[in-house]
Amino acid sequence: MTRTGTVLDIAPSPYVTERIARMAPGRYVRMDRNPAADGREVDVEASLTALPFPDATFDLIVCFHVLEHIPDDGAAMCELARVLRPGGLSIVQVPYRRNEPTDEDPSAPPDERVRRFGQEDHVRRYGHDLEQRLTAAGLAGTRIEARDLVGEQAVRTFGLQASSPMWLLRTVSGAAATDVRSAVGHPQRTVIDLHQALVERDAALRRTREDLRASEDEATRYREAYEHLRSHPALEVVIVASRPLRRFVRRLRGVRRR
Repeated sequence: MTRTGTVLDIAPSPYVTERIARMAPGRYVRMDRNPAADGREVDVEASLTALPFPDATFDLIVCFHVLEHIPDDGAAMCELARVLRPGGLSIVQVPYRRNEPTDEDPSAPPDERVRRFGQEDHVRRYGHDLEQRLTAAGLAGTRIEARDLVGEQAVRTFGLQASSPMWLLRTVSGAAATDVRSAVGHPQRTVIDLHQALVERDAALRRTREDLRASEDEATRYREAYEHLRSHPALEVVIVASRPLRRFVRRLRGVRRR
């Protein structure tokens, strides 16, 4: 196995962490701005818009579904470029619609964010101008999809997310020098593994949401049944009728004790 140098994993998930560990990096740094929110295990707590690392620190940066949460994504992209070593690789994935421009509004209320961006903690959904944003920040490279790596048949067979591309990025000077696919070690296998990890993470998240929705539905049914029973006329009859019965039982027990 080719040993990878220094890796920065932003907002790490267990699915991705496992695969990065297999790469045996010389140094592996897991970072998140608010790890307590998702119970993440991290090494550094920091914002992507102000990374606490020197310039040109990392050979590989993994940034899956983070930029859509950040109001100043331009600053975050510039930081990715700043800490990436010349010739290093940054793998980025975001919600994306190739035939539309980026739609963003950090001031939108949560219900509107769900409708427009897919989640209440998203502030945008990226479109075909994403590459321009990345280039302006000093990053350039190649957009790839699962079918580019393993073929259309494998995408269908294994249920890979064909519509969820990733960007393999270098700093602008490094991207001009070499093909971005010739990254540290053998990136094609790495990208396939990381993509599959993301698929597994999304599937687990969907299952969690479905379980939560089912629990909420069940709680609603119990609550409605309780309200219906409490307002039923027969309940008052039972309550009234049971009072003398309880008194009779208490008296009967008193007699038995004597």
